[in-house]
Amino acid sequence: MSLPAVFGTTVPTIPNPVPYLSPDPGLLKHWGRLLADLRGFNVGIAWQGNPNHKWDRHRSVPVTAFAPLARVPGVRLVALQQGPALKQVDVLGGRFAVTRLPPRDPSARQWTFPDTAAVIRSLDLVVTVDTSVAHLAGALGVPTWVGLSTVVDWRWLLDREDCPWYPTVRLFRQAVQGEWAPVFDRIARELTDRLRVWPAGRGVPVELDPGDLLDRIAALTAAESRTREPMAAARVRAELAALIAARDHGLATTPESDRLFRELLATHQAGCDADDGVRRCDQAKDYGPAFVEAALAAYRANGRRGIIRGRLNDLLGVRGPRPAGESPSAAGPVAP
Repeated sequence: MSLPAVFGTTVPTIPNPVPYLSPDPGLLKHWGRLLADLRGFNVGIAWQGNPNHKWDRHRSVPVTAFAPLARVPGVRLVALQQGPALKQVDVLGGRFAVTRLPPRDPSARQWTFPDTAAVIRSLDLVVTVDTSVAHLAGALGVPTWVGLSTVVDWRWLLDREDCPWYPTVRLFRQAVQGEWAPVFDRIARELTDRLRVWPAGRGVPVELDPGDLLDRIAALTAAESRTREPMAAARVRAELAALIAARDHGLATTPESDRLFRELLATHQAGCDADDGVRRCDQAKDYGPAFVEAALAAYRANGRRGIIRGRLNDLLGVRGPRPAGESPSAAGPVAP
């Protein structure tokens, strides 16, 4: 059974509030302090997936592909790679620098996946090929740029640079199969341009359509009062301030868009309440009617968000052409 089919999910209504994963507070404190001591704009990189995957030859690259990023002034590359591929850093021979963070446990040979999550959350940007790092960073709500082959997993869809699953992810696609150099040259140029106006320590701004921008502001506003961990709360406030500044600088809102934003904020708050209900039931191992009602409320809130987001894009204009098959009316009407 396909739940998206049952619920009538379409691309505009894919539930995508991020972050929906949060690192362990203790790990975040450990890695956050370590990365704060590093000078520069910290960019985490991952270049290889599971070599036994049947499509790995299409998605993985050598670490040397990231050389153009290392030449961007002020950038420090931080290896997120684990396993045998990390040995590639040892044989770079001084061609460029990639920082290897030591295992938290000296007796361990590599990080745990929770460590990786905490490191990612402490970075300014993640640049990766199609690996689990891309999905983890997207779920954590971290600005992430993904290099993609012409042969891609279905989740990345086709002919678009954004990602409906993760609003903070941007896709850089090959124009010709197997040619990675133009992809990483473009990433380096984009990063150079961004850093001229976006200082280290603030992260890379994420290009969003108006509806996505306002949706993200509403999500962070709803989450701000619910975020207890001090470092996470500080990041929420910093990102919220940056997005509000982007809205105020470049978005001409209207009375109708203001009304829709208020509805969007109320929808996010209702969704947060529903998520809290799901968590309470899960902690109590109560999967009866209360759990079902909370889960349905969360799903309805996500669907409503998608409708409002689409309406805002119709009102204020989208950043680029809509994907094929997604008409301006695909989001449906929004009741006053």
